[in-house]
Amino acid sequence: MPLEQVFLNKEQLFSQIKQRQQLVIGTSKLEEKTGKLNFYSKLLPPLNIDAQAKHPMAKFLNFSKKFNGKILIVCESEGRQSVLTDLLNNHDLTPVNIDYWQAFTQGEQSLYITNADLNDGLLTKDVAVITEVNLFGADVVKQQRRRRAKHKDFDEAIKSLVEIKIGDPIVHESYGVGRYLGLKTQTFDGLAQDFLMLEYANGSKLMVPMTSLNLISRYSGASPDSAPLHKLGTNQWTKAKQKAHEALHDIAAELLEIYAKRQSQTGFAFPEPSDAYASFVSSFPFEETPDQLKTMGEVLADMQSRRPMDRLVCGDVGFGKTEIAMRAAFLAVESGKQVAILVPTTLLANQHLQSFKDRFVNYPIEIAALSRFQTPKEQTQIKQQLLDGKIDIVIGTHKLIQGSIKYQKLGLVIIDEEHRFGVKQKESLKKLRGQSDILTMTATPIPRTLNMALGSLRELSIIATPPQGR
Repeated sequence: MPLEQVFLNKEQLFSQIKQRQQLVIGTSKLEEKTGKLNFYSKLLPPLNIDAQAKHPMAKFLNFSKKFNGKILIVCESEGRQSVLTDLLNNHDLTPVNIDYWQAFTQGEQSLYITNADLNDGLLTKDVAVITEVNLFGADVVKQQRRRRAKHKDFDEAIKSLVEIKIGDPIVHESYGVGRYLGLKTQTFDGLAQDFLMLEYANGSKLMVPMTSLNLISRYSGASPDSAPLHKLGTNQWTKAKQKAHEALHDIAAELLEIYAKRQSQTGFAFPEPSDAYASFVSSFPFEETPDQLKTMGEVLADMQSRRPMDRLVCGDVGFGKTEIAMRAAFLAVESGKQVAILVPTTLLANQHLQSFKDRFVNYPIEIAALSRFQTPKEQTQIKQQLLDGKIDIVIGTHKLIQGSIKYQKLGLVIIDEEHRFGVKQKESLKKLRGQSDILTMTATPIPRTLNMALGSLRELSIIATPPQGR
């Protein structure tokens, strides 16, 4: 192919350039004449949200009051847009959600919000474009981007029975727990049909037609690899179901006792979230899922009620339960109350301690752990500090609910995986209900706990939506 058909020569290049509009970027003003238009812009003034200030959003609020033009806030994603909208609503500002630039330029309101890939803002006489970098700083936004990218390669969560893998345990409504072996096609009277092949104890096989798929459900036990398989041709599964039905009578008595206790007692009503809480929420480096936002709204409503909270939050590992607990703890401490976080193991206590310290690093909140990792002298010191009100958040095992632990102003108890505590510990937990707000988090609720939630005697929130990229 001749070169002139692939490349432009110098004359052709400049001829093409002359036919197009030119954009000149610089600091000096162009000569004003026909065909030339100066677009003047400058950097925004400092608008950063200062989490440690008495009024974290003071800079932005002062700017928005004095600026006579239109303001457009550009967020990293729809989730971040929702968070910032709530933050602005808390200050009696109602931004208009838009999807394209013309809606901004042609609109009659003064404040708009959208999501787009924009790193920095600009300021003209009539327009101010403000990004998350301007509000939260480049470091926070970079951290958000890194963490979102970190989760991109995770497998999608299983959403339906069709995606169950060979070897996974399943539950048949009539035969109990078996193991999925795959699909098999069988021909009867010249008609081919698909069947699910299930393996039960002693190698017994069961063929389930696809038309009976409604009888199959996923196994939700703690350890799928070691799920106990039931025996075909016996009443083992029937006995297991009968035993569960008999346990309902004990559950009913316990529920009635707890319900009566909660109804007769008046708890502490936490105040509305402040600017500091809104700033704490905005610094979350992930994008919240709709379920997370809904759950946090339910938790806040419970905490602001005069009735003691007893809410169960169910969600898979990594779905954002810990952030819910952190926000609830922040509100409690900001309202002058102490928070106790109960975990089943010492290792988990130390993991939570580090997570909470990292999340609360910019706030004057005292966090400590109480477990066997502390020396007797350290444990005695922590107990005294709890009594004196010097520790705001304490994380530990069942030691936190022993009789020797006294709190000055305990207002919130957060329980992680309640089903992993022993009988004696659960009895101690029962005594806390009705005295303080209780927030329980679990990935695998035991039948008793789940029944309490489904019976409306413990409020239930479900986080079923996986975070972006999971």
